[in-house]
Parts: sequence; C-alpha cells; structure tokens
Amino acid sequence: DDEAKELLEFVKKKPSMKIGDLFQAYLASGKELSYKQFARKIEKLASDKFVVAEKVIGGKDGTTTIVKLPGSDERKLTEF
Repeated sequence: DDEAKELLEFVKKKPSMKIGDLFQAYLASGKELSYKQFARKIEKLASDKFVVAEKVIGGKDGTTTIVKLPGSDERKLTEF
C-alpha cells in the first residue's frame, strides 16, 4: 500500500536505526501511526525482504530491533 511505500522511503533515509528511534523520527516528520501499526508495517517490509529487521538481545537498552536495508553494512551493533 501507499503507506508502506512511504515508510520504505523513510527507512532508506535513516538506515540502521533502532525501531523505537525510527518510530520517533517517523512521528516527528508529521506522520500519524500507532507504534503497533508501525511495527507491523516494518515486519511486513521485512518479510517481503525490502528491509532487514535484526533483533538484538541484551546490551544497555535490552532487546531491540535494528531496521536496516538489505545488503547494508553488516557491522557489529554491540553498542545496542
């Protein structure tokens, strides 16, 4: 759908971000969506292989998901 395409374009501008930070940036850009709807759309984009949603367990922020583009730099995300 159009909203998913718009979200993909947004992720392209802000790759390799924690999902919570990405959501806050999305809201700050003037978009209105609940976190649950946002997470589901990211999940759908990931299942369709438009983005990679990598779950990181542990670290200073606990468990989080890093949203990035396929084939992007695969650096270790130890700071998360």
